[in-house]
Amino acid sequence: MGDLDDLDAFVDAAARRGIRPTTSETYGNGVRKALYRDPDGNEIGVGGGT
Repeated sequence: MGDLDDLDAFVDAAARRGIRPTTSETYGNGVRKALYRDPDGNEIGVGGGT
C-alpha cells in the first residue's frame, strides 16, 4: 500500500480518469485507505493520514 500526502487529491484525480475505488476505509486513528482493482482482479491500495 502506498502512503500519500493528499489522499483526496489522488482519489479525485483517479475519478476524473474514470477510476473509482472498489472500497475505502477510515480507521479509528484517522488513517484512510482506498483500494482499487483492475478487471483481472489485481489490487492496489493507497492510504494517508488525517
